[in-house]
Amino acid sequence: MPAQKPLYKLVFDGKIREGEDLRQVKARLSALFRTDEKTIDRLFQNPSTVVKHGLTQQEVARYQQAIEKTGMICRILKERPQAQVNAKKTKICPRCGLEQEAERSDCMRCGIVFARFHSQSERQRKGDEERSVGQTHEDDMDQEKQEEEEYTGPLSVEREGWWSLTGGAVITAIVMLIPFLNYIFSYLIVLVHELGHTVCHWVFGYPSIPAFDFVYGGGVAIHQDRQMILLAVIYLCFVYLFYLFRRNLPTMVILAVVAVSYSLAVFTPIHEVISLFMGHGFELIFAAIFLYRAISGSAVIIAVERPLYGFLGMFIEFRAIGFAYRLMTSQDYRADYEAAKGGGHWMDFSRIAEEYLRVDLSVVAGLFLICCLMPPVVAFLAYRYQTSWMFTLSKLLSPEPE
Repeated sequence: MPAQKPLYKLVFDGKIREGEDLRQVKARLSALFRTDEKTIDRLFQNPSTVVKHGLTQQEVARYQQAIEKTGMICRILKERPQAQVNAKKTKICPRCGLEQEAERSDCMRCGIVFARFHSQSERQRKGDEERSVGQTHEDDMDQEKQEEEEYTGPLSVEREGWWSLTGGAVITAIVMLIPFLNYIFSYLIVLVHELGHTVCHWVFGYPSIPAFDFVYGGGVAIHQDRQMILLAVIYLCFVYLFYLFRRNLPTMVILAVVAVSYSLAVFTPIHEVISLFMGHGFELIFAAIFLYRAISGSAVIIAVERPLYGFLGMFIEFRAIGFAYRLMTSQDYRADYEAAKGGGHWMDFSRIAEEYLRVDLSVVAGLFLICCLMPPVVAFLAYRYQTSWMFTLSKLLSPEPE
């Protein structure tokens, strides 16, 4: 007999995301399920409620994404095989050893009353097992819950995900083969690039604003001198986060590592290297996000968005790879790069190579080329292990340890 494919279900334990308003969450759930508020209230009153069951691996991941957009937190559980669920429960007589139906109160062979041979704790356990905690979608929720394990296994890319990547690749090829379209969409990369510089400047205490350069092309992120009040605000945020998660030890450890690393960077030249690199670094981050959305369908409202996300991710990725390869292999291209903006402005990688690392520009270009290979890998792994990292993240973002 062929093995049955595992099925999964979504279980709601009455929890919502930190910072969400309960009334708004209930209103969103009411709209999503198209039901009245009383039904939603009952959903929050039960200790464990099966929202949806009998789902495949891909289906349960999609339902979890849709439901958690409302602010509600659901767990994915693996269902027991049907044969195991439907198996009759039996018990053995403590006197004669006859195996019989668990519902009997006396032995069908020797006639003893089982209650006389059970301790008070055993009777309480049986009473707990017979108490129903589910709704109409699930029978005998307590007994199943003891044998179920929370599912955090890997996901496989669905057909829609592959089609989205294929469609994105086709659009990317068309755009890159038409010079005008290639030029127009290149300013999306300029915007992301300068946004990366600007964000890093603010994080390290330098007020900054991004701008397009209409003289030489591209863009520029202009920043002022460091303002210590910005650093004070950031450290106050660290203090607040330490207070908020003071009972969550893993989160406290991560915050401590981040705070120490930030302090090490902000008061040394490391922060300057990070600010210079994160222009191109933000390009790769956005490429990974776009590719992940194309693969997973996360945050997608209409289906056409998925191949568009695939196009954006691939366009940024291919442009970055082409830039890094030419900068690494072509002396003429390196000369043009270093003479950009009329020679009056040193480019990011030129400064990193000469001012900080003291290496040839081609070395920095080679390191960036290696980084360019990461976004598709990160996007794929983020989707494949989505249930694992989302489950871990929900625990890390909980002020109270579970």
